[in-house]
Amino acid sequence: MKPSKSQFIELESIPMKDLFKSQVGATGLYVPTPDAEGSLKQSIARISSAAKRWGTVENKRSVVHSVVLLTTHQGDELPTPQKLVQITLVDIDDLSPRARIFREAKAAKRKEQS
Repeated sequence: MKPSKSQFIELESIPMKDLFKSQVGATGLYVPTPDAEGSLKQSIARISSAAKRWGTVENKRSVVHSVVLLTTHQGDELPTPQKLVQITLVDIDDLSPRARIFREAKAAKRKEQS
């Protein structure tokens, strides 16, 4: 992991721009930057939005997951949780069940209107 130039990402395994130039199956891990209150919601939303934008630019589809990493330092009794964002490139024709239902409903509505 290396420091990121983005204000919403602390560390990244691969720059998002380079990830979306990779082959299907490539995965990138991103550590979101907490806001003033310590929340990661805004950073995770921005990372997801950036993934969608890069997918559109490179004509690729991706799956975004929030991952919790538990690390234990020597001498600690309890592991420390850390939230990561995992982005995996998938085939352009690979749709989730929810996306498939949405597309079928949209096609049916268009057919009904014609």
